[in-house]
Amino acid sequence: MKKLLLLLILSFSTLYNSQIKLYFSVQKKINFGKYLLKLTILNETNDFYALPLDKSGFKAYYSSEYCEDQNNINSSYRYFSPSIMIKETSKNEFLEASSRMLDIVDDQHDSYMRKVELNKKDKEKKLFNWMYKNDIDNLLCAQKNFYLINNILMLKPKENVSYNIELDVNEILRSEISTTYDYYILGFNNYSLSLDICIEKNIYLDLTKEQKIKLKKYKLFNGIIKSNNFSFDAYK
Repeated sequence: MKKLLLLLILSFSTLYNSQIKLYFSVQKKINFGKYLLKLTILNETNDFYALPLDKSGFKAYYSSEYCEDQNNINSSYRYFSPSIMIKETSKNEFLEASSRMLDIVDDQHDSYMRKVELNKKDKEKKLFNWMYKNDIDNLLCAQKNFYLINNILMLKPKENVSYNIELDVNEILRSEISTTYDYYILGFNNYSLSLDICIEKNIYLDLTKEQKIKLKKYKLFNGIIKSNNFSFDAYK
């Protein structure tokens, strides 16, 4: 009886959360595996909704990182960006990405690493200012809070928000201060590509009291949003 009740609750939650939709369309093919996409988030409900969405990039799919706990948000990747889900058209299993160091030629290595260090220091400075401004006494909490508030998307009833962004499945930068990137190993096959947004409810635990008051009229989204599919050949 308990298992049946849990199944009904999960089914209802999935149906309810599905009222926030994610669509994308291919505006232009740039190169092999590289496209200009238009992403649209649509609130189909009569409620005000808030959800975090990092529009600066994408996440590659790793089963260990998909919907991972908020405590790992300090890892160097775009936690709130859509996950790239790829599978062969004839199969049901999603491909996991691989990772490698950025290929930086010797005469540019030092300047690139200096840039990375400057970006890190700039980010640390912003975080300390954020801690002071929002009365947060823990650096990790400040990092989570800063990332959440600066990427939160607030949707009115029936509102949709669109943006254009380039997707390159051969080079998915994990962050602006990372020295690694992710990529998919693809063969001469037909593939299906979709995007997932997964939001764990515990991410909102790091909101301050003042921020919760400002967001009180919004429902804080949690769950999984799945987009439409796009069929492509890797090398055509």
